[in-house]
Amino acid sequence: MRKSNLPPTQKELAKALGMAQSTVSMALRGHPSITGRTREQVLEAAASMGYRPNPTGTALAHLRQTSTVVPVQASLAWINGWSDPAKLRSYREFDLYWQGAAQEAAEHGYRLDEFVVGPDLPLPKLDRILRTRNVRGLIVPPGPMPLGWQGFDWGGFSVVRLSHLPDPGEFAPCAVVGDQTSNALIAVRNICRKGYRRIGFVGNSDARRGFAAGFLWGQQEVPEELRVPPLLMANDEPGEWEEHFREWFLIHRPDAVLTDIPEVPAALSRLGFRVPEDVGVAALGILDCPITAGIDQNSREIGRSAVQMLHALIKDGALGLPRIHRELLVKGSWVDGDSLPDRGDGRELKWIEADLRHAS
Repeated sequence: MRKSNLPPTQKELAKALGMAQSTVSMALRGHPSITGRTREQVLEAAASMGYRPNPTGTALAHLRQTSTVVPVQASLAWINGWSDPAKLRSYREFDLYWQGAAQEAAEHGYRLDEFVVGPDLPLPKLDRILRTRNVRGLIVPPGPMPLGWQGFDWGGFSVVRLSHLPDPGEFAPCAVVGDQTSNALIAVRNICRKGYRRIGFVGNSDARRGFAAGFLWGQQEVPEELRVPPLLMANDEPGEWEEHFREWFLIHRPDAVLTDIPEVPAALSRLGFRVPEDVGVAALGILDCPITAGIDQNSREIGRSAVQMLHALIKDGALGLPRIHRELLVKGSWVDGDSLPDRGDGRELKWIEADLRHAS
């Protein structure tokens, strides 16, 4: 019989709660496999019963937590729904998402496994595999959603998406993304710092992309007579968008173009303008385009932050698609490059006269 003036042991706490001692132990340690509700029950009971950790056990737990080698606790799933699965990580930006996520997963004691969803692994089969392996967290990288995603039981998992939230009513879990609005503002300010006066923006018209908002914000810091209206491109055929681009460029004559469309330098060349001699060009994401100056979106950090968010959701027992969406924004960094050299003081822009065919 235990003395009444001694604090209860984990075994006694487990008995009072009707739980296994291992469950109580993991709940007290904040293990990710324990739901938030169970952990709260254990902590409330521990407080009311006067439970105190064993000093020796606490020391051993601290040693395990501070060890540089973290044992693998479980897997996290990276869901690849691309029709050509290898193409996803052929993009440097997305490959850095993976690298950052895999690194952070290892630091938290997880292993990041890729699951390619398709004819050989339809979603119902994936669901069975994930549950059999006790996978609790899913990362959904940019790109197409797998066929039949609407019928998948997302409520069984904690989920983080690595792209901006879609329109209401579509797939909308918590997300970690680049801060597009801030990145465009950073870019405009750096282009101005390098001596350019008329800065144009050519970007995608998708309402979920915030680059145009950052550009317009930056334009408020430019004299009104130097402001160039943005060109927002719809999903036109290549020939159609280039015709729109030609008309916009020849009317407004920017001396620098900020863009998230990699084809802009080639389009300028076909118009007879040289980059950077005649017009400077900066990209809103320099990793996967032929433009050297612009924004590094810190893609590895986006991947790392996704796992940090996912780990927190798992610990909280937050499953499925939330009623209130959390979107964590990661700011990018400006990178100088030869596509946007400094303009010397007093240097006048030397426009190449447009061919009569261009002006017609």
